[in-house]
Amino acid sequence: MTDRKLDMLRSVELFAECTDVELRTIAATADMITVEEGELLRDGTRPASFYLVLNGTAALGTHALLGPGDWDGAVGLLGGEPDADELRMLTDGHVLVAGPREFGGLLAAIPGFASGIGKELTRRLRDQHRRNFAA
Repeated sequence: MTDRKLDMLRSVELFAECTDVELRTIAATADMITVEEGELLRDGTRPASFYLVLNGTAALGTHALLGPGDWDGAVGLLGGEPDADELRMLTDGHVLVAGPREFGGLLAAIPGFASGIGKELTRRLRDQHRRNFAA
């Protein structure tokens, strides 16, 4: 594990409640991959994984852009189904990736990570609810 990987994790809001020991656990458990512009991370048919953009920009289907600190895949992992949207890098960058086993282990072992995921999923659900019922 490199200091660079830990520094990248420290800058992510999702990990704001995590201690240095917890960040080291995340760094040792999840893979940090280097990605190139145009690289397909998820095609919508593979088993779900958790993806967190550390730097660079990714397109989530045709409806969202993910930048540094943004993540996707938790819903598919928690629901046990592949995510339907394609995830493709628009620029070169680095992405943290955790498969189902690693993601589950991190949720169980790191309360700050689980809390951050829960808070963000709640915010997303609330925003969607407001959009659906605003009028």
